[in-house]
Amino acid sequence: MYTPLLRPAHHLLFNFGLIGFQAHQIAPDDLAFLIKNNFDTVRLGKSRAAIEETEPVIRDADLLAFHLGALKQSEAPGVEAASPSGYFTEEACQLCRYAGMSDKLSSFGIYGYSRDLDKSGQTAQVAAQMIWYFLEGFFNRKNDYPVSKSGLTEYIVEYRQLHYQLTFWKSTKSGRWWMQVPATTRKKHERHRLVPCSFQDYQLACREELPERLMQALHRFS
Repeated sequence: MYTPLLRPAHHLLFNFGLIGFQAHQIAPDDLAFLIKNNFDTVRLGKSRAAIEETEPVIRDADLLAFHLGALKQSEAPGVEAASPSGYFTEEACQLCRYAGMSDKLSSFGIYGYSRDLDKSGQTAQVAAQMIWYFLEGFFNRKNDYPVSKSGLTEYIVEYRQLHYQLTFWKSTKSGRWWMQVPATTRKKHERHRLVPCSFQDYQLACREELPERLMQALHRFS
């Protein structure tokens, strides 16, 4: 089932992330809009191949909406126009745990459930498991969002050919990583200067490659 995306004509939407989308279910114009605005997009195949790479996107969210249509029909049949391809229940639960652990997240919802289509109650059980893992993550929050340098280890990567330095921060509590965006920004966007990232992003930087997350963030600030 394809639902058109909202296209804001103003600057109030600073960032937006779309995880687990399938190319045949999204209009090319909408995908081009997301890419043009340097929003986070993670296709289903990529996220399933490395589920941990979705965590930084979720960690940066203030609001997260999980549509049950993102799961396979065999996993969650109680959804209108369910798809044969999508996430397994275990992967959906992992995403919900990431959401629960996010210090920034203030709103979380599971959508798309149809009681009439859920004849065996399987989809309700899947949603219940997802909520359980969200709560498990919530009660294991580390409160390590870097508002100060306490509890953080600093890593500076030198780009010798570009005469450029990039700073990473790693939490000693959770092992999670952030990149410091070297950009001048408005006061209301100050908190976005620390971009959640993964260990893989740090490894890319050590090879003097610019992580895609950093490039997207720099374009959003520009």
